[in-house]
Amino acid sequence: MSRFETYIKDHYQTQKNFALKIDSSISAISKWIRGVAFPSPEHIRKIWSLTKGEIGPMYWYVEWPSDVRLKNESHKLLLEKKSRSRNRIRN
Repeated sequence: MSRFETYIKDHYQTQKNFALKIDSSISAISKWIRGVAFPSPEHIRKIWSLTKGEIGPMYWYVEWPSDVRLKNESHKLLLEKKSRSRNRIRN
C-alpha cells in the first residue's frame, strides 16, 4: 500500500471523503493510487496543504513512481500465480 493510500485510510477512511476535501472525484483518487493517472499541479498543492506537508510535491516525483511500480509488480505476480494455479487444475 502506498504512503498516499495509507494516509487516506488513516485520516479520511475513504477515498470519497478525501476527494470531497480536495474538490476531486473518487475515480481520480483511485487512478492516482493505482498509478493510472497523475494529479494536476493544483491537486498536488491541495493534497500538500491538506496533509500538512506529509504528502508533498516531492512524493509525486520521487516516491509515487516506486509505490506504483511495486504495487503493479505485486499485482502482476498475483495474476501469474492464479494463472499457474488454474493451469494445474486443468491438467
